Amino acid sequence: MSYKNPDRLADVLALIQVLALHAYRHRSDSGLTDDLPGEPTSSRSWEELARDHQDFFRVDPDPKKNLRVSLVATHVLPKDKEGERKLPPGFLTSLLQTAITLNNIQVERANRWKSYLPVLAGIGGATDANVEHGYLKGVVIARHHRHGCHGRYPYRHFSVT
Repeated sequence: MSYKNPDRLADVLALIQVLALHAYRHRSDSGLTDDLPGEPTSSRSWEELARDHQDFFRVDPDPKKNLRVSLVATHVLPKDKEGERKLPPGFLTSLLQTAITLNNIQVERANRWKSYLPVLAGIGGATDANVEHGYLKGVVIARHHRHGCHGRYPYRHFSVT
């Protein structure tokens, strides 16, 4: 499941609403395209979107079936006296709120790395400074040896800050 696409949440919320409120709870991709404003903006089809979000949707694996997309809840709710599985009052609100919460969590996780940028920049800067200091120290030592100072204290005449 990925809400990294900024249009994904709107598509998921739209699909939840149609599958929860429409008289026909099992839908085909073309039926969803007719009831919703065209194809989803974050996926190639409504069926693919449903496959990507199996926490909410079920896609019947039998390709011969036309009505393949439904809410998972449709299959686990108890049947009423008429033998129908009706969503209880407030259930749609809970589904929509859950989708929004999951979206917020994923967006937060995706942006969490940004809080480490100052630390990483500091480490990178310190590493660059150490590499540069080591390079300069090596230049001084090489120059010192070229001038014949191989004595006990080769750094005595040169200082590196």
